[in-house]
Amino acid sequence: MLFGQAVETLRRRDAVLALVCAMLVHNVGILWLKKRAQFLARAEPTERLIRMARESSGPIWMQCFPRTDWIAKEAVHLGAGKPETMLVWSEAEARKRGVTTVFCSK
Repeated sequence: MLFGQAVETLRRRDAVLALVCAMLVHNVGILWLKKRAQFLARAEPTERLIRMARESSGPIWMQCFPRTDWIAKEAVHLGAGKPETMLVWSEAEARKRGVTTVFCSK
């Protein structure tokens, strides 16, 4: 709202253009320098799970995953091309299926 108000109060076209360019440079800078690192840090456990699913031929016991389970299921399905049923969410099921591969993001 403040940006819109500032643009509205400026009458000169070159001043408006300079203000819009400054805002764009500022926002792209924040995205590139600050937010990109945060995104990569949040994506790291999911990327590691995808790599593990690609390399594993059996089920994976999901001991700790920092996001909701549907993110892990879709990551394995879409990222590794494996069925989501390869993910085991309980210790009892892991014992029953003889799981040897364990995933924990900590």
